[in-house]
Amino acid sequence: MHHNSNRKRGLQRLRLYLILISSSFALTACPPKTPSQSQLVDTRIAELIASETVYAADAIPNEQRAGQWLQYKSIDENDEPTILTYKIIASDGFNHSVELVEEDYHGKYVTYMELRYDPGRALKSLDVKRVLTRRGDSLPKESSPEDLSVKEAYHRVLASQLFAPWADGTSGGDIVVGAGQFQGCLKIEISLMIKGLIYRADSWHHPSLPMNGLVKAVRKDGTEGTVELLDFGLDGARSDVLRTVQ
Repeated sequence: MHHNSNRKRGLQRLRLYLILISSSFALTACPPKTPSQSQLVDTRIAELIASETVYAADAIPNEQRAGQWLQYKSIDENDEPTILTYKIIASDGFNHSVELVEEDYHGKYVTYMELRYDPGRALKSLDVKRVLTRRGDSLPKESSPEDLSVKEAYHRVLASQLFAPWADGTSGGDIVVGAGQFQGCLKIEISLMIKGLIYRADSWHHPSLPMNGLVKAVRKDGTEGTVELLDFGLDGARSDVLRTVQ
């Protein structure tokens, strides 16, 4: 009984530590807002031209491969935008290098991850091998083995956003976003991580898109916010981190 009590307290401390890590990340990722950065983000969004392309419901799904990218506009509860870009930098089917770029009124933050994942297995099998982060124009910072171990759950959630399965979703109808009209979307519920915080959201997916196929997401856990696809590509993704690493 005493042993089980100690084990329970240890698990509680571990959960609390992981929550504090995630909260700390969210706070440190938000330096003071600057007018120039705000203007840069607003201008980029304003200059995007809405696509009139229609993507049919029977589109052939895209296989995971290097160069694919997805770009979104996320609106938070304060009505502030974040531009999110997901990229596959390299992939051989099991070993993947992926990158998430977050740009908001407070600056730019990039997370680069090298991971091993078999698409035929559950997401819990995803193993993050290396993480590099970069804020603004600073040099990339590599996570230590100890840091990777402590933040394992956090990094797995972040990486799994690119590979979340959605083929078993329910009928979600047609969705129109900046990237075009997507017919016959499938709807599921996902866990969405933005700026270090995890949200539950209803999401709509389409086979014509690479990676997770996400077209749109609306938070549903008491928080306000939406994520909508701005643009995407099946090739051309380049790392914002590796080109600065010697």
